[in-house]
Amino acid sequence: MIIYSHRGIDFDRSEKFPENSLAAFEWAAKNNLGIELDLQLTRDQELVVAHDPDLLKWSAGEDKRTWSSLTIEEIRQIKSGTLTTFEQVLQLAETYANFEMAVHLKGANQTPMFVAKVIAAFQAHPKVHTRTFIFDLKPEVGATLRKALPKIGLGPSVADPYDISRFQKLTGGTLFSLEEILPMNDVFNWIWLDEWDLKSANGSSKSLYSPEVMNRIRKSGFKIALISPELHRGEDHPDGRDIQSLEKRWGSIVALQPDAICSDYPARLLLSLKTS
Repeated sequence: MIIYSHRGIDFDRSEKFPENSLAAFEWAAKNNLGIELDLQLTRDQELVVAHDPDLLKWSAGEDKRTWSSLTIEEIRQIKSGTLTTFEQVLQLAETYANFEMAVHLKGANQTPMFVAKVIAAFQAHPKVHTRTFIFDLKPEVGATLRKALPKIGLGPSVADPYDISRFQKLTGGTLFSLEEILPMNDVFNWIWLDEWDLKSANGSSKSLYSPEVMNRIRKSGFKIALISPELHRGEDHPDGRDIQSLEKRWGSIVALQPDAICSDYPARLLLSLKTS
């Protein structure tokens, strides 16, 4: 089971490496953890590693311009942020043979130009393809990537229909139901399973992470990656509010035997796998 460090984060870690930084990713690699990361494109079409389309959080509130409005050299002049290029990450992945990587391609970035840049970056590093999973993909983008990068893992985000109705606009149209995706195993070989919370319509409850869902996915030939509940604190996921609730829920999630889990507490989760 792969444990992805979400943006290179580990809230238990004593070293305060910035999220999406090369130092955080190398720490993960040295501790037998995978990484999850997000990509943005600069004005001169360089892929950089950052979660948001603007620099506000990255620059500690000093700069609210977008990555796409600046060149890579202009960004390097901003002293408050730690810049990581995607090329640096790919080189790191070649250095560590156990390096597993989940690349989040956000809906707003799934343009022909952006996708072409991602393809070109990976084509220069064929050794990392079998250890890479690109997710949150629209089917047409998945088909383009599958043709160009046949050995890379590709997957859409699958959610409960109630969550699709609530969060589809937020994601840029990248949430799909299981019924829509299961016939697409010629394009996708992974599914990124996303349980936003436990609320359903009319005050009832739901749980996307269940044996029934897992069995349906596996029977169709997909690998399964899923999001640990603490990543949805913003949506008030009840199992992500405190570490006690989280660790209790991990027990039931791990019992489902997904192929990968993405967490803000990756080292703690990895330790729980070893001691369970």
